[in-house]
Amino acid sequence: MASKEWTEVHALQDMLQNVQNTYQPPMFSEQNCVEIVQKLIKLNIIDLIHTLDGKEYLTHDQLFLEIREEAMTQGGRVSLLTLQTNLNVDISYIEKFTSDLVKSDNQWLVIQGDFINRRYLDKWSEELNDNLQDAGILSITDICTHHNFTKDFALNQIQQRIGHSIQGHIEHQNGDVLFTDGYLERQKSCIRGLLNATTQPLKVQNIFKRTMKEEKIFHNILTQLLTSGEIKGTIRGSHDKELFIPNFYIEAQERWINSSIQANGYTDYERLLKSGIPDPINYV
Repeated sequence: MASKEWTEVHALQDMLQNVQNTYQPPMFSEQNCVEIVQKLIKLNIIDLIHTLDGKEYLTHDQLFLEIREEAMTQGGRVSLLTLQTNLNVDISYIEKFTSDLVKSDNQWLVIQGDFINRRYLDKWSEELNDNLQDAGILSITDICTHHNFTKDFALNQIQQRIGHSIQGHIEHQNGDVLFTDGYLERQKSCIRGLLNATTQPLKVQNIFKRTMKEEKIFHNILTQLLTSGEIKGTIRGSHDKELFIPNFYIEAQERWINSSIQANGYTDYERLLKSGIPDPINYV
């Protein structure tokens, strides 16, 4: 055999030896890998969370990270069911891990099945204040319905921010309302103008219906206006029979009674009743 041919043979032998010496790791199927991981988890050698489709495993730290990232991607508020769907893990893991995050980080809350960051609530309060300044008054019930909050939670968050990010006041009667100083002044001007212009008795209930919807606020304004002397008159009667009687009308009545007595030497109760005096005996 020629020298050249022997050289080629030796080269082939060297190549075969290299192939034989090269380590070939064992190959596992995907199913083999899943079974091995499950066995290690069962033996408590590793602690992993499997996805619902069984194709991936997550460490605890990775799931914590993905929950936070998903919530912030959603604007700082996401439902637990959405987290389950998007992260593809069992709801029990979502409930446990969000609960653990709330305990370890006070920037997170779980409210009515929603995972919420406090930055979301800060932004929410700023937008709420913008709407309040535009409208003058907002119903707490409407706020809760629009944002899917419980009444207690919404009131708590609003009260924390009154005088800061929310410029207004809360009235806890008539269903609870949030209102501004500007709204109060506008209503006060309206009531003051109406009552100062009247020359006849008016039912307080009718005044309320003509001017505003919040009865407790209305009565507070009415009391302030009477006490300060900004309106001239008095309230008589009680409940739905209350009357506002302007001083002009009272003075006209007194002049009429005095004139009648001077002219006739007397006046009778029937004439007093007809003149609008409901209790002539006590009036005289």
